[in-house]
Amino acid sequence: MVELPQETVPSSTVTDVQSVPPLDISTLPSMDVNISGTVNVQEISPTGRQRLYGPAQPDAPASPPASPPTDEIYAVQTSPPQRVEVQEIIACNTTNNAKTFTLTANVLDAAHAFFSEYSVAANDTEIFNVMIPLSAGESLHAEQGTAGAITLTIIGEVNNV
Repeated sequence: MVELPQETVPSSTVTDVQSVPPLDISTLPSMDVNISGTVNVQEISPTGRQRLYGPAQPDAPASPPASPPTDEIYAVQTSPPQRVEVQEIIACNTTNNAKTFTLTANVLDAAHAFFSEYSVAANDTEIFNVMIPLSAGESLHAEQGTAGAITLTIIGEVNNV
């Protein structure tokens, strides 16, 4: 065992602290502000890793199809322009039977699908680590095969261009 030298630490003394009365803002003079001309205010856009969608359930296919379509679940901001990288997709089947979902970019069709009628086992949750880049104006579209079955959560990195 190593013995360390002992030192005496000086103690402090307590001094009286005087309280300051609270500020009464009613006694402050009022100010009028007039702005003339054009004022440009830049929109503040959230950036960084964030939830892009959900947890929520995308629509099931409507018969006849809805007009306009209701399958868009996320759109990349155009003003100010942003770039998004989808990083994680969580799909949770809340039913006792296997159910499907479809996830696409820009339009809901097979040519743009990341997941096409992907089946999630009964009462199961699947987590997909992905790298899907989206530019300003692009969008994600989703639908589930059965209403009330699949809950999606989509997480990504948002950056201003």
